[in-house]
Amino acid sequence: MVINILSMQCKKTRGVIAMILVGSTFFGVSYLLLGSFAGAIMNVFSVFRSLLLLFDKRTRANSQLVLLLTVLFACSAIGLYLDGPIALLPLLGQFGGTMGMWQRNSAKLRLWQLFGSSPFWLINNIIVFSIGGILCEVFVITSVLVSIARYGWKYLKVSD
Repeated sequence: MVINILSMQCKKTRGVIAMILVGSTFFGVSYLLLGSFAGAIMNVFSVFRSLLLLFDKRTRANSQLVLLLTVLFACSAIGLYLDGPIALLPLLGQFGGTMGMWQRNSAKLRLWQLFGSSPFWLINNIIVFSIGGILCEVFVITSVLVSIARYGWKYLKVSD
């Protein structure tokens, strides 16, 4: 949880992605233990997505085709374990996070996190009663707002 919260304080997108990779590993195990298989599957997807983006010079992961394939993979994975509408919340949260990471721009990444990812994960965490997840999303939202105040939009708009 702490890793995901601190990730939004990284100036560079690459640092955010590296920290999210580690945080997603731990949250995947947490959701599995809570019986939220959709949450666990989406965190495995997050690890995969983060690895692709961290090594994008070798994998050309920043292309639109890879983005499309990654989103289709997530949809297929969640389709295998669709336990009702609640399973769509982690999918939508991952979709928002994926779109943010693909921007390669810290300001856009934070906006996608704030409006496209965290709200869905927060609702999911309330439903599955993941106290760590609830706290994490509340603090991530706060951390995004602090990073915007700390760095300002002008600095964050620089692509990295």
